[in-house]
Amino acid sequence: MLILLATEVGTREQVMHSYELIARYVMPKFQGSLDSLTQSQDFFRGISATLADERERALSLAGKNYEEARAARRK
Repeated sequence: MLILLATEVGTREQVMHSYELIARYVMPKFQGSLDSLTQSQDFFRGISATLADERERALSLAGKNYEEARAARRK
């Protein structure tokens, strides 16, 4: 549970904006709403180098296959 102390230190719009920021960025952390997103981010951060290497190999192979097919059509 999060308890907020509401003191008028700004205009109504500023206070409402502050509440909106709390609802958007603070409360999800306390409610556990960000857990799956954080886990996903950590997982993909851990394998990003592997994915980049596989992407480069795939692009290289696709380029090689294209050049071979292009050369075969010219013969």
